[in-house]
Amino acid sequence: MTITIIDLGYLDEGPYLESLDYMVEAAQGGVGVEYLGLRGHGVGVQFLATIYNATNLRVMCDFLSRGSPIVTGGNNAWGNPIGAGKNWRANSVANGDFSVFNLNTDIVEQVWRSGSGVVTGLELDMDAETSTIFMDTFAILNHNISRSATVNLIGSSDPTFTLVEKLIPLAMTDNNRFHVEEFLPSVGYRYWRLTIDDATNPDGFISIGTILLGRSRIFHNECFVDQIQFELQDFADTVPTEGFSNVSNSRTQKRFLGLEFRFLFLQKLNFQIMRDIFTGPRTVLKCLWIPTPSVTDPEVTGRFAVFSKLRKIPRETHNNKGPKSDYVSFSVELDESL
Repeated sequence: MTITIIDLGYLDEGPYLESLDYMVEAAQGGVGVEYLGLRGHGVGVQFLATIYNATNLRVMCDFLSRGSPIVTGGNNAWGNPIGAGKNWRANSVANGDFSVFNLNTDIVEQVWRSGSGVVTGLELDMDAETSTIFMDTFAILNHNISRSATVNLIGSSDPTFTLVEKLIPLAMTDNNRFHVEEFLPSVGYRYWRLTIDDATNPDGFISIGTILLGRSRIFHNECFVDQIQFELQDFADTVPTEGFSNVSNSRTQKRFLGLEFRFLFLQKLNFQIMRDIFTGPRTVLKCLWIPTPSVTDPEVTGRFAVFSKLRKIPRETHNNKGPKSDYVSFSVELDESL
């Protein structure tokens, strides 16, 4: 095939040819062209477009670490029925009601415990069963692991964990440990392992109430106001005496968190996140709320974090300026004791 350049006349002007020598050949006539023609065709592609941040409020209500939500008839990698909530295994379990499957319960006081004197070389393995987890949020709740422990979270596509594809070192904090990923994960793993070495643990065993692992829904731009209500609620058994004092036995402390939202745009994702919680988990199911995440400081991440139900569905105040200009204000109350 030959492509001919049509002379439009402007190339005849002397200054162009004198100052731009590379145009001389074009001005003189046709130019031979050799080319390779390729046939185009459509290719199917599936992708997820997400705006991600590690600084704003994040809420996780779907815990993929608990395995498949439905029974499929097969077995997971540990030989247990898929969908039965038995997707964990441990290399040490104490006698009594300390099953490793307690890690899936919403009641954080129902713990898994290692055998007496076993505080090092511990491995807790999780099979997500029918899904692959793109993990951006992780939590260990009601644990007794000391701050001097060496703890790692490992992700792998191999149930034997011979191939370590992701490794996250976790510097421990007291009672609860929360972790958020700095960037949106682009690779997911079906198998996750928590390794624990805590040689100086004064209890002589390791216990964990609940482990949560999955993807959170995250606020962008809009957020709660900077006045945060927070309370440590103390629960105790009290016995009256004949004197002026009673005898009390402290049982536990639970967190209360109050967040106020002002003028969230009704048509944006942020309000939709909240409305989905109001109509889904509601006051029945717990969600993990992390108002102040930090990728560098786990103390900041856990400062106001709660694993909680809604105390009540909030009343909304709508500043309605038109069909597409509706701004919503409300307050959320979260109570871990519910």
